[in-house]
Amino acid sequence: MKEERSHIAIATQHTPLTLKGVRGIAMCLLVGCAAWQIASLIGWALEPFPIEYREWANVDAAMRFFSPDGPYGDAEGTGIYLYGLLYPLCGALAGKLSGDVTLGLMRTLSIGFTLLTALLVSLEVKRGAAKEWQLTMALSAFNMLLAVGWQGVPGVAVSAPLGTLLLVLTLLALKREQVVLSALFAVLAFYVKPYFVAIALPSAVYLWQAIGPRACARYIIILCSLAVGSVLAVRAVFPFYFVYNVVHHLAAASRSLPHLLHQLGWIGLLYAPLWLLLCRGPWRRDAYAVATFCMVLVFLWVGGHVGADMTYFLHLVLPPLALCALPRMELLQPAHRAPMLFAIIALPLMGGAWRFYCPRILSGEERRAWTSLHEMVERLPQTAIVCSPCAAPLAAQRGLTSFDNGQAQYVSSLYLDNKAVSLLFPEQRALRQRASTFEPNLRERISRHEWPVVVVDTWSLLPANFLLQAGYERTKVIPLRCGRHELAAEVWIPQQAPLSPSPSLP
Repeated sequence: MKEERSHIAIATQHTPLTLKGVRGIAMCLLVGCAAWQIASLIGWALEPFPIEYREWANVDAAMRFFSPDGPYGDAEGTGIYLYGLLYPLCGALAGKLSGDVTLGLMRTLSIGFTLLTALLVSLEVKRGAAKEWQLTMALSAFNMLLAVGWQGVPGVAVSAPLGTLLLVLTLLALKREQVVLSALFAVLAFYVKPYFVAIALPSAVYLWQAIGPRACARYIIILCSLAVGSVLAVRAVFPFYFVYNVVHHLAAASRSLPHLLHQLGWIGLLYAPLWLLLCRGPWRRDAYAVATFCMVLVFLWVGGHVGADMTYFLHLVLPPLALCALPRMELLQPAHRAPMLFAIIALPLMGGAWRFYCPRILSGEERRAWTSLHEMVERLPQTAIVCSPCAAPLAAQRGLTSFDNGQAQYVSSLYLDNKAVSLLFPEQRALRQRASTFEPNLRERISRHEWPVVVVDTWSLLPANFLLQAGYERTKVIPLRCGRHELAAEVWIPQQAPLSPSPSLP
């Protein structure tokens, strides 16, 4: 009896300290979330447009979406868009309501999808946590899931946060055994970026384990039916969609083992407490645990792509990991919970701040360079041509001819000399014919000095050596910083052709 009372006394002694620590950590989380909001708003307001060429490509696709050829431009093939249709569709619909499609609008959508994802995960974690830990766990999940939208700069207008939102909705529907809804969300995720459809794998595995083979078979039948129906519908409206989106990703995919190991090191270090929590308790009949396990396998396959650093983990693995691991805090001893929670928050926040959390605000000189670019575009004659993804948003505002949204250099990745690919995507031949004439025609027209001014930049499909050979000379160079990228916008004019009489020509 004495021994039992001593255990009770020890537990009582630890309880006030633990609850006080919980309140302190909860307040730190609130401050952290508020700081993220402020930093994101400042970064979003002060960052010039675009942060990188893919940001403008999303806006360009949204602007073109309801045109006859959709986001793929006109008959000349001037448009090229390599990602899914769902995000620019959201931008186009929002643009119809607001009257304009702008980079600011697309950034607002992107950050809105991030916040909604974090909110849904935090509410689900709160529902599964012990009563005294609900607020703390919910704030932890919210703070953690804000990272899905950070591509080096807060608020960057990319489509991935929408894919993560659909992934979370798939898991929430699956947990509630809403099979049709879960399959629908998984299919929609494919039309954000193809790799998001990987969430269908853990869904099928979980249904097999938790309910039975019949439920799994029903899910697969529904999923395949929705997939086939959507493919036929999209192909009827946008015949080139799957060549642009699927064939490109098959051709451009790269896998580097050192790059994968580099990311695994950071993932193991920054999220070690979550992995430890994941190991506690059963996982076979937990939808979120099954999803985490399967999505780690998916990450081991796609994470070696050198074009993405940690983003596949943040978009695919972190949401189910947070959903599964955080509610398992109650399995720990009361005295261990506060230190574990502090580690969960501190490691990603402190160790990964340089990678995800801190916006890089431009210096005064860098901002003056963007002002100089804006003034230069304002002075361009209407007969100028803009082949600069960096200057394309300003050109669109003025109605200037613009032939390059930054993705035209990927044309070579749209072709695979593979019999299976040719059979599945016969429109590849028509696209090859269309694309093979665009760039030669553009270069021929420039060689004829058809435009008195040509604007290019580091991302442009027109290199400097071609313009020199075509008889152009460089008259202005504006060094710029776009997010983490250093580049330069350049103005070229023909050496022999008469210039525009406008004295304001840059």
